[in-house]
Amino acid sequence: MNPILAKSSVKKPMKTLFGDNYPRLCLDKKGFIPWIQLLNPNIIDKNLRPSFLIYQEMIFDFLYGAAEEQKMIGSLNAKLQNLKLNYSMIGIDIRNTQQKQLRVLNNRYQYSLSFTHQKKTIEFPE
Repeated sequence: MNPILAKSSVKKPMKTLFGDNYPRLCLDKKGFIPWIQLLNPNIIDKNLRPSFLIYQEMIFDFLYGAAEEQKMIGSLNAKLQNLKLNYSMIGIDIRNTQQKQLRVLNNRYQYSLSFTHQKKTIEFPE
């Protein structure tokens, strides 16, 4: 027997499932995946086999599709965070470049004289 199935399955005779008290083998989510993979469609009644194959395919699409979707969400989130960081850095770079350009243009067309402020003390006669 599959070791995952051995740990994740239990027979629950006292639990009412589907409105009756028949004992059923119950699996948790971890055990369901190997169980559905191990089922051989050839052992299923010929009349039910096409429906079972469709069900099995739908389960795989759902489980693995959800995993692929989660992977895509993680990838898109990482890309978005990186773009936001770059956007912020580019914004800072744009502001700095605009300030430098303004200083260069101002110096090109204007002369800048530096004035030093000297504090003078006025003395009053006593």
